[in-house]
Amino acid sequence: MLHNKAVLVERGSFRPPTHVNLDMLACALAKFKEDPAVAGKPILPLMELTCATCWRGARMWTVAIFSRAQNCSRCGMTVLISDYFEYYRLAAYLAWRTKERIGVVMGLPSVAELSTKSITRNCRRYRKVWAAVKMT
Repeated sequence: MLHNKAVLVERGSFRPPTHVNLDMLACALAKFKEDPAVAGKPILPLMELTCATCWRGARMWTVAIFSRAQNCSRCGMTVLISDYFEYYRLAAYLAWRTKERIGVVMGLPSVAELSTKSITRNCRRYRKVWAAVKMT
């Protein structure tokens, strides 16, 4: 599914998916299409459910996660469920699956979290991800 496609991914818990989520992804997709490296190539927009903090072994969490995925799917989106809490792990997973450009849609709280000194001090890989983020 990801092979030979540019990927644009928005992370979140999507409880529920809101107009803001869909608008962020739509606006980012419009900007992503303007990138010369992506021109004329198929783009796969994804909504990624980050469930690293949800895995507690309870059936209730499994039902909730799949319910959220179903809601995103009803909005016409392709859904990826992962347990990659760190951005660099998600980027590595996607880079393993496609050779095309990868874009990550972030809100201001995510950008602030990614740029904090405590996170970059704990993991040098974040610096590589941060350098890959194109601020527009």
